[in-house]
Amino acid sequence: MYEMEYYTMMLNCKNKKLLRMKMIMHVKEYNNIAFTAKVFNTTRKTVYKWLKRYTEKGYEGLLDLSKRPKHCPKETPKELKEKIIAAKKKYKSLGAKQVNILANLYCLLYTIYIRLGRSFLY
Repeated sequence: MYEMEYYTMMLNCKNKKLLRMKMIMHVKEYNNIAFTAKVFNTTRKTVYKWLKRYTEKGYEGLLDLSKRPKHCPKETPKELKEKIIAAKKKYKSLGAKQVNILANLYCLLYTIYIRLGRSFLY
């Protein structure tokens, strides 16, 4: 049925949910995971994954999940960010090193400026 590999189809596909739904319907029609994996040129593990997500969340479960981390242990604390923003607003014309010294922050201000975006500076 599908000559391309599943992952190649996913890269080129505009509606990924529809293709995954076709896979789910194929499983329900033939009731055979291995056959569906062979038809869609993918692994049984992938078919099981989408079948599980579909049974748990329905059609919306066929969307890609975010790869963004749920938390960042090395993130700068919110209080420190607020102090940095206040110090930079107070000393607008100075660079990161001078603001760091004058405000007694002792942190890598330039790196935090980059993370926060330069829009907060003006």
